[in-house]
Amino acid sequence: MLLRLDVSTYSAGTTASANSMYSKRITAASSGTLVAASTVARFRTDFADPSLEIRIGNPTVTATGLVLNLIPPVISTGSGQFSTSQNPPYNTSFVCAPGEGIVLATAAGDIDQVWNITHIWQEVNR
Repeated sequence: MLLRLDVSTYSAGTTASANSMYSKRITAASSGTLVAASTVARFRTDFADPSLEIRIGNPTVTATGLVLNLIPPVISTGSGQFSTSQNPPYNTSFVCAPGEGIVLATAAGDIDQVWNITHIWQEVNR
């Protein structure tokens, strides 16, 4: 269950475009770089490694629909920072069944725009 999503952007220089980040539900993911489960941060160090997969670096995904839109970085002539927090719709948890997931991406971007993303989730055995 996705409980919270925090996103901040940083402009390292002149940015000519503002492209929103979006989040979509997915049913498959491959390629990219698979982050080792043992390196995923946990609130308590004695918690087990998560069973989910985290992929970075342009993984290939099968998306099934738009979930959330996040505010785009500000177009600027210098550097600066902008932050936003996004909760799942209607302040509920966003549940993924086995084999499902969430991808965050932009349609295009600017190399001077950096995205910092924090997910807080809970794994439930059913």
